Amino acid sequence: SVDSAGYVEINATISDEETAIRTVDIIKSLSEKGINLSEIAILVRGNNKTSLVENILKKEKIVYRNEKTAHLEDTVEIKDVINLLKFLNNPEDDISLSAVLRSPLFRINSKAFEMIASQGGKTLYLKLKNSSICEDTYEKLEELLKKVIFLSPLKLLNQIYIQFNIYSLYSKISGAEENLKKFLEEVYIFQKDNSTDISSFLDYFNMRSDAILQAEPDDKGKGGVNIMTVHKAKGLEFHSVIIPFADFSISLH
Repeated sequence: SVDSAGYVEINATISDEETAIRTVDIIKSLSEKGINLSEIAILVRGNNKTSLVENILKKEKIVYRNEKTAHLEDTVEIKDVINLLKFLNNPEDDISLSAVLRSPLFRINSKAFEMIASQGGKTLYLKLKNSSICEDTYEKLEELLKKVIFLSPLKLLNQIYIQFNIYSLYSKISGAEENLKKFLEEVYIFQKDNSTDISSFLDYFNMRSDAILQAEPDDKGKGGVNIMTVHKAKGLEFHSVIIPFADFSISLH
C-alpha cells in the first residue's frame, strides 16, 4: 500500500514562486492527514532558495526550523544589536542599555560603568548624560535616538552597522558576519508586510523566536517543518521529504 511502501510524487511548476506555493499546499495536506510538522523535511541544494521557502511559510504561519536561523537570537552579536534596538525604542530600559555599554559596541569597563551609575539621574541614560566620562558614548546614543522617529527599522539598522563598523567589530567571532546579514534580512522581510517602527519589529522578532522554540520537537513528536540542505539531511529519516527546487540532473543506477 501507499502508507507502507512509500511513493514519489512529481509536480511540474513554471516559477520559483509557484513552487513555493505548491510546497505549502503539500505541507498543509500532510498536516491534515495527521503528519506532525517535525516529520516533514524540505530539502534544498543550497541556501539561495531557502529564503523564498521561509517567507511563504511565515506568511502562512507554518512553524519551521532552519539550522542557520534557529538560534540567531542567542548569538553574542545579535543579542548586542537587539539590546541597542530595545534601548532606542525605550531610553528608560536600563537593563538593555547596561548590556549595550558593556558590549563590544562601546566597551565600557567595570570601573567606568560604576562611575556612570553613581551619577544623578532617574535612568542609566540620564546618569550617562550627567557623567563627565564617556561623552562620546552619550553623543553616539543621542545621535541615534534623534533618528529613530525618522528612520525605518531597516534604515536604522543599516545606520547602526555603518556607524559601529559592525562586521569588523565582530570579525573575530566565527559566523558573526553571516548572522548579522541574516538579521538584516529578517528586518527586510518584516518591513515588506508590516508597520515600519522598531517596537513592532521587536515584537515580531520575539514572536519569531517563540515560534522557533515551539519548532523544537517535544516528547510527543510535535514541532516545525525542517528546512535543510541535501548534504545536511544525509543519514536522517523523515515521514515526508519535499524537494521543491529539483532543477538538477539525477542519475539512476
